[in-house]
Amino acid sequence: MVNQRFMRYQFDHYIYFKKINNGNYAILLLCMDDMLVAGYCMKYIVELKNKLENTFSMKDLDEAKQIIRMGITRNKENHMLK
Repeated sequence: MVNQRFMRYQFDHYIYFKKINNGNYAILLLCMDDMLVAGYCMKYIVELKNKLENTFSMKDLDEAKQIIRMGITRNKENHMLK
């Protein structure tokens, strides 16, 4: 993640973040062999996934529905994620 210029969150070493531009950001959550990519700019997320796929073997499971047994719900109309 450091090669992609992500910073490791000091309080949880499984979280990486990167400010992109105009206040946008990307967040990577790592847990064992799972990774969740989150951010505001979908174009950047797709580019990042492509770079990561070229670095190591991975499978894109599309939109996440859960991570670490926690459910994820979306309200796309209100731009909310819980």
